[in-house]
Order: sequence, then C-alpha cells, then structure tokens
Amino acid sequence: MFHRSKPEPSLLLQPLGEERTLSREGRAILSYSLTLPHLVGEGRGLPPVERYYRRLARLWLARWNGPLFQQACSAEEEALSRSRPFAPWTARLSCAVTLQTPALLSLWWEVQEQRGGDVRTLRQGDTWSLDRGAPLALRECLPPALRRRRALLPALSRQMEERAGRLGAYPDWPARLRRSFRAEQFWLTAEDAAVFFPPGTLAPPARGGVCLSLPRDASGRGAERSPA
Repeated sequence: MFHRSKPEPSLLLQPLGEERTLSREGRAILSYSLTLPHLVGEGRGLPPVERYYRRLARLWLARWNGPLFQQACSAEEEALSRSRPFAPWTARLSCAVTLQTPALLSLWWEVQEQRGGDVRTLRQGDTWSLDRGAPLALRECLPPALRRRRALLPALSRQMEERAGRLGAYPDWPARLRRSFRAEQFWLTAEDAAVFFPPGTLAPPARGGVCLSLPRDASGRGAERSPA
C-alpha cells in the first residue's frame, strides 16, 4: 500500500498590505511598506501562525493609517508654520526566513521607522513548531548543557568578550548583557541559534544590534521533535 508522506507546508512571502503613500492636500505626509510571511499548505499548526502574522499586519497598518498619520500631519503643520522643510515620515515592516523544515519555521521581522530626524529600528525573532502552531522556547532548541540560564549566559559572555573591542562595546557590557538578555529574542539558522540584542544595548546605537550565536541541538530531538 502506498502511504503519502505528511505534507510539508510551503512558505510564500508576499505583502499583506500594499505599499502606500498618504497625502494631505496633495502633499506626501508618510509612506510605508509591509511584507510578512504567508503560509500555504496543510497541517493543523499552520492556521495559528498565519493568524498571528495577519493580526500583526492589521495592528501595524492601523497604527500608521490612524494615530501616526495624525501625528505626521501635526508635524507638517508645525514645520510649515515655522517655514521649515518637512520630510515625509517613512516606515517599513520586513522579514527574513532563516530556517524552514517540515517541523519548524524560524524568522525575524524588523520595523524601521523614520519620523523627521528620529530613526527607530526594532527586530523580533520568531521560531514556531509547525506541528503545534506554537512558539518554540530557546531552551528547546539548544543542547542539554546550555538549556539553563547559568550555563547560557557565560557562553554568550565569552563570545561577546571576543567581539567587544571591534564593536566598541560599553565598558559595562557584561552587566548589560545579563540585564537585557531575553530568552524569546532569538531565531534559528541551519547552523545555530542567533540571540539578538537591540541597538544601544551592548554597544552604542550607531553600531547596530548585536547578534550572538549558540549551537543548536544536534541530537535530532529538541526543536525538531514532534509531539507524541
């Protein structure tokens, strides 16, 4: 008898909200673009992941079409009243898939916003079990020896110590690393787990974010294991 293998979800990247420029009396006030993953395939774990990114898109678009558009209009009015140039605000929500297997999906998504001279960047990592439709914890993706915080933080600190000089890290980066470590702020690649520290956390903002790596669980269990 021929048995069909479990369907592997296919992942398509497409804009969930088209690029737009919002204007007022013919003058551009702000523009934005949005791209998030769209999951197409079979499997009970896919709908919750799809709903998560749909909701993220709706909230982000509502924010830029609503209160932030009003704030940008006010900023333009103030600039015009003072005979100063006004630079339209811009925003982009983008993503990159870093690992996809039949059992999991890992990616990061990033928001870049420019409001006048104020530039903000936020990056978030997501790693999903496609069997359960639920996020995976960092400890599920690491070898047993690194699953406890008391082992994980020294491993990150040793790697950061090797890079601190090149990065121009703050003198108190060890304390900052301990305070700012967030176990949910990671994504997976085929080789490792990447732990991300936002700009301004371990080094000056101009240096960008700092990404440190940890070995993935190579046992074939961990994150790849399907629930019984």
